Amino acid sequence: MAEPPVTTKVQLAVELAGDTCSNDIKLLLETNKGIKNVAVNIETQTVIVETVLSTNKVVDLIESSGNKAIVTGVGAAGSQVLNLGSAVAIMHEGNPSSGVRGVTRIVQSTEEICVIEGTLDGLSPNLEHRLSIHEYGDVSNGCDSCGDIFVGLSNLNSQDKHLYGDLGKIQSNNLGRSNFRIQSERVKVWDIIGRSMLVSSPLDSALANKSENSGWTKIACGIIARSAGIFENFKKICACDGTTLWDEYTLQQNNKSSPNSHL
Repeated sequence: MAEPPVTTKVQLAVELAGDTCSNDIKLLLETNKGIKNVAVNIETQTVIVETVLSTNKVVDLIESSGNKAIVTGVGAAGSQVLNLGSAVAIMHEGNPSSGVRGVTRIVQSTEEICVIEGTLDGLSPNLEHRLSIHEYGDVSNGCDSCGDIFVGLSNLNSQDKHLYGDLGKIQSNNLGRSNFRIQSERVKVWDIIGRSMLVSSPLDSALANKSENSGWTKIACGIIARSAGIFENFKKICACDGTTLWDEYTLQQNNKSSPNSHL
């Protein structure tokens, strides 16, 4: 039996024009079955939701109303829950010719359960790919320098043949996009920060189904870095060059280089 989806909390910067706009977005989100709680603050131009949806689906939902939205924090749901840790991997290193890019977010929702979710574009259409955590946060030689799939600190001498970092298969649609959300009782955020996240495609389907390492080719990777939790990122302007949050948003939309991320 599949585990019930774990709720996470997502904080977004949203351009809110006034009370009518704020109320419309609140109603739009509250009527979605995948969203449990919604808080909208016009003064800070923020929206916070508790949801079982991926962050990218929440962004798409808000932007369907004509409003810009940027994810600025993710964390565990519940008002009394401590921030157990969040991380992000920007997946654009590796094989430039593959054109695969995207964002994977990791949230330690409870001490037992970690949620790994994200969006990848440029995958081969209608195909299962493998998502995995690897030993090293080293992309100096693309994905080849990331090492093997991470076995886990407590599994170094274990007889358990299921690798800690093997997150399983993700499915691309007919446009080559994969929206995925994985729950893991093995993975812990504090064990994987500084390592790398990889996506691989099958060279040979029969061989890939039989082996952890053979039959797969690494097509994109990114270093797993600590990211902002809820109420940890209120940046509106970059001190280095004066670029605003919405300047960055426009640049990303023009480049279409990766899904929405400001973590």
